[in-house]
Amino acid sequence: MGRTGVSLSEVARQSGVSTTTASMVLSNRWREFRIAPTTRDAVLAVADELGYTPRRVTRARQADRSRLWALFAPSDFDLGPTSEFYRGVNAFVQENALDIETIVFPFTRGCLHEKAEWIDGGFAAGAIMLGLGEEDVAFLEGRKIDIPIVLINRVAKNWPSVMTDDYAVGNMVAQHFARRGLTRAAMVIPSLSTRSQSLRIVGFEDNARTFAALVDGSVPQAKGSNDIDGGRAAVEQLVPLLAPSTGVFVLNDGMIGGVMHALQDAGWAVPDDIEVVSYGNSTVNSLLRPSVTSVVTPITEMARDAARALRDAEPSEGRGTATTLVDVNLALRESSPAPKV
Repeated sequence: MGRTGVSLSEVARQSGVSTTTASMVLSNRWREFRIAPTTRDAVLAVADELGYTPRRVTRARQADRSRLWALFAPSDFDLGPTSEFYRGVNAFVQENALDIETIVFPFTRGCLHEKAEWIDGGFAAGAIMLGLGEEDVAFLEGRKIDIPIVLINRVAKNWPSVMTDDYAVGNMVAQHFARRGLTRAAMVIPSLSTRSQSLRIVGFEDNARTFAALVDGSVPQAKGSNDIDGGRAAVEQLVPLLAPSTGVFVLNDGMIGGVMHALQDAGWAVPDDIEVVSYGNSTVNSLLRPSVTSVVTPITEMARDAARALRDAEPSEGRGTATTLVDVNLALRESSPAPKV
């Protein structure tokens, strides 16, 4: 016979699973998170035996809310950086002995509104948001949400942010090309536009104007999908505009394999003719030949800062909106080595 007041953590403990797993089973999301049917059956059996009844949490019952932090990330995000970010959040939780479970919650970029019930319906005690589109930010700003949220590389009223200075990123890459003695510049850009990407473009172009020959008053750029095929297609667009002593800034690592192969196919030698810097510092940059100089984003540091901000945030009106800026640097490799002294 069931007992009253049974908690989610008790169901999880008696099922031999984490609170996160129990929550996913009891919210009927076990398929989405690839939880085994045997585990699902075990959790449901324990919940039935104990008489567990999920409760919708209100502000008056904040103390009863599941101690769960949800990391919302677009389903098209690179799994490597997302996993590193998740590990950084978990490391902060463990080091500070916080009574918190964490989970990665995928969504379609631009469609965060489809997950509204999971943001403010008592599912989590707090959330960290990565890779938001403009529509997603507008959704958050227009909705009354009763849990603290921290945004990554986005700014929205009412919510604190952890950000890189993306204008400075673009500026840094252009300055590196200038110190290398290059006289031209170009950009390879993912078709999907984000605020961070736009700032990198402006930062790069503003500084490139000081040393690079322009085409129709601007730095040449080409767009493609954020993958190998997109990188190849973008370079094919750029080929008529390329010349020796050009520095190419690739704004996302997803495109870099296609970029390097397309340059080689077009007869351009890297770095003898064309130099390349990419953004993201994914593993592929070290594996390519020549290896690719990359902008390094301190993902673990950003994750810790986000977790700290979430821990300290107030789940009520008047929450802080502070922005934490983190520094980036270049990992110098063969495609654009250190400037000559």
